[in-house]
Formats: sequence, C-alpha cells, structure tokens
Amino acid sequence: NETPIISVSSDNSSLDKIEVKIYGFTGWEDYLKSLEKYNALPYWSSSREDFRENTSSLKMLSTFDAKLIANNESNYSGKYIEFPEPLAKGFYLLEFSKGKDTAQSWLQVSNLSTYLNSTKTDTLIWINDALEKTPVENANIEIIGSSYNFQTDSQGITKFSTPEEFKIKNEMGEEKIKYYKLSKNDDISIFQSNIIDRYYWWGSPGEADNYWNYLYSDRPLYQPTDTIKFWGMIKKRTRENIDKDITVSLYKDGY
Repeated sequence: NETPIISVSSDNSSLDKIEVKIYGFTGWEDYLKSLEKYNALPYWSSSREDFRENTSSLKMLSTFDAKLIANNESNYSGKYIEFPEPLAKGFYLLEFSKGKDTAQSWLQVSNLSTYLNSTKTDTLIWINDALEKTPVENANIEIIGSSYNFQTDSQGITKFSTPEEFKIKNEMGEEKIKYYKLSKNDDISIFQSNIIDRYYWWGSPGEADNYWNYLYSDRPLYQPTDTIKFWGMIKKRTRENIDKDITVSLYKDGY
C-alpha cells in the first residue's frame, strides 16, 4: 500500500524531470535470471557499469516523469524519486532516462521483510510481515541452486549451520553470491547474500574477526628518517595463547 521510493546517485546537475519506465517480469524466475546476469559481471569492470537488461521481451506497465528530490538543500546530498502510486506485489525492472543517459534497477514488491546474518559457523534468517508488523511463521526458505530448505518458527526465525560449500571462494577471493527464495502464501521475495563483503576480500576479515587487536603509534605523522614507535596487542577471542611470532608490516595506503 506504499508508494515506492528509490534512492538515486547523481552528480550536481539540475534536478529536472527524469523519465521512468516500469517493466514487469513474468515471475521471480525471470527476475532472478536477470539479476544473476548482472551479478556475474566483475564489480570492477566497465561491462558491469554498462550492463542494461534487454527490455524487448518485457511488458512495459507504465511510465511517468519524475523529479529528483534532494534530502536537504544541498544537491550534493542523497537524492530520491517517489513513485506516483503503489505497485502490486511482483517483480519489476525500472529504467531511468535523462537525455542520452539511462540506468536500470531491479525492484520487488512484497510484504516480507527479511534480516539475514551469516557467519562461518551459523546462518540466521528472520522474516517479518511489514504490513501486519508480526513475525512470519512457517515461511518457506529455499536456497536456490541447492537442496537446502528451511521453515521459520513462531518468531519468524530459522537458524542452521552454514554449509561448507558456501564458503568456497573464487580466484578473486570472493565468496559466491547466494540467492534465497522466501515465500508464504502469495508473498514471494528473492534475497541475495554474501557471507563476506567483496570489498574486503584482500584484508581477510574472516580471519581478523577471530582476534582482539589494537595498534597505537607515538604520533600520526613522520618524516622519512624518523623512527616509528608503537604499542600493540593481539589476542585470540577464544582466549587461547598465540604460539607463533607476530609480524608487523608497514605499507602505503591509497593509490
């Protein structure tokens, strides 16, 4: 029953009208296929930035002209577009156009609100009915592409051991995106998740999470010939002793 509001990232150009086209997918399967095509492209590649779903096979449901609304008086802050009316439950592709520039976004409309937290050992999913403001009991959770199926309890929660195959990384050190199909009666939602954020693959956050660690230097700036003095502490969260030498490295930050 709520009108969609879409967050928009743009430069400081004038907030003139933007043409918005709303296309409908025939179901969650086509929505997922489109999303998988986009996510299969490396996040750092120009092909990902340039990706546009072919809309020739999609049904255009409506179109309207929208104005970018700034969150405050500064055009440099976040902006958003508010739709003129609510959308029915379903799966949509949105296309935004201004002059020769176009952008697309995927949108799903459902009453299912989902929280997911996945660690190396356990995964917890909580589903709430956003309309009724109550937990969703006996919601079905299917991990797409696997044999895993779960149901939520009376609190809308399900918890299970994180499967080992979900922790396998690719050549970039990234874990494969997992897609979850959540359903209850006529409500269906597709939820995607990474166990470890791709932007931190180089820092091995999964290993770092096993330790308490602090490092302090004697001052924030140094000359090239200065001696750096520091104090640090590292300790396993399991309270076990660290039985190997600790290496401290100095490296250049940034580009």
